[in-house]
Amino acid sequence: MPEGYQHETVNQNLDFIDLETTNNIESLWHKFKQGHKSGYGTERTPLNSYVDEFVWKKYMEVCLDFDQL
Repeated sequence: MPEGYQHETVNQNLDFIDLETTNNIESLWHKFKQGHKSGYGTERTPLNSYVDEFVWKKYMEVCLDFDQL
């Protein structure tokens, strides 16, 4: 892991806030990781740019036509 990396977890039995929001976040993170690993392998160095691209495509409703330019 990169220096300074801190992995935290949530015990949903103790820290329950909103299950729907938690599930949405976990679902989006899972989709991102699947796409990242299949498209870029497991390298984590430029992860910020990959997250930015994923969010942009997801929330700006950009279709795959952009990738064909």
